[in-house]
Amino acid sequence: RYYQQTESEKPEFTDKKVVINTKYRYRIKAKFKDGSESAFSEEILIEF
Repeated sequence: RYYQQTESEKPEFTDKKVVINTKYRYRIKAKFKDGSESAFSEEILIEF
């Protein structure tokens, strides 16, 4: 599920909606000015 987009000037993300005792999975990909996109990154699992 798509969650959020960031701008290239600030390529970072903070998830402010995390809940204790929950697992989160994240992947990223780049979208280029010409409209093309990279492949997704490897998935990371965060247990909060």
